[in-house]
Amino acid sequence: MFCTNCGASLPDGAALCPQCGAAVEEAVAQDLEKTAESFTEPRYQAPEQPVNQEAAQPQYQAPVYQEAAQPQYQAPVYQAPTQPSYHETAQQPNLLIFGILSIVLACFTGIGGIILGAIGRSKGKAYALSGGRQLTGTAKVGFILSLVGLILGIVMTVVYAIIFITAAAAGGSSSYYYYY
Repeated sequence: MFCTNCGASLPDGAALCPQCGAAVEEAVAQDLEKTAESFTEPRYQAPEQPVNQEAAQPQYQAPVYQEAAQPQYQAPVYQAPTQPSYHETAQQPNLLIFGILSIVLACFTGIGGIILGAIGRSKGKAYALSGGRQLTGTAKVGFILSLVGLILGIVMTVVYAIIFITAAAAGGSSSYYYYY
């Protein structure tokens, strides 16, 4: 502790300063008063709203609903499937004959199946492209059989060619019958 008057060091419990003779208690009391004056306690300050009035809260407004127009159900209109008339089917090429003959000839000759299969396919495509029509009934079946006959004819032609080449090669240079 130090003297507030002269600044000399004071022993603990001393009532007077040994240097200047000033009273120590008075200084302490004065220091306490100065500290109390300078110290202010924080105080709660209420918001600046009137006590009796409530804060304005937004009022809830119910949404206004409008009845939407309900779509009216309409039953689907049934249309019976249309079958081609006799006149339309009579104009379709008779591809069934080409299809059957191309398969039969493909099995025996190969080349005949290729020829008739190609003719059947070209007639079917020409009919379909001439007016955007589709093949129906036996014409559609014949068109498919013509395609099968064409493919089978190509396969059988290759098989017959291989058999012919191997037979010709074996027959010309065979030494089976040659005796020494």
